[in-house]
Amino acid sequence: MKLRRRGVMLFELGVAAVVIGGLMSLVAYVLVQGASWRRESQARVLAAEQASNLLDRCVSLQRAELTQEKLDELARGIQDEQLLNDESVTAKLRDDADGKRIAVEIRWKSPLGDDQRPMRLATWVYDTKEANSP
Repeated sequence: MKLRRRGVMLFELGVAAVVIGGLMSLVAYVLVQGASWRRESQARVLAAEQASNLLDRCVSLQRAELTQEKLDELARGIQDEQLLNDESVTAKLRDDADGKRIAVEIRWKSPLGDDQRPMRLATWVYDTKEANSP
């Protein structure tokens, strides 16, 4: 009489557990990495919004009021909010014959303390009389 094997051997259960464990660790890694990328992209969006807001405030000033001291004051206001980790905001003004160039740079660190790529925005402010003249 031939014996029929019923059920699952312990070795087969062990192999199945290892395969399932490996797949679970892979899924966990992907989820953690995705959350990290999401946090980094949210920080970049926030930095872009802050830089854009600072440029809007600068552009709304009269041309005579637009000085490096005023830019430094506005940049300190943004930096005091500290919406990003270890944030530093710099604004530089360059006065050319054609107009004034305003450059804003925001630097911050990741929660682990790594430096992130800075967000840089620039704009030019021209005298409206010069822009409308023939």
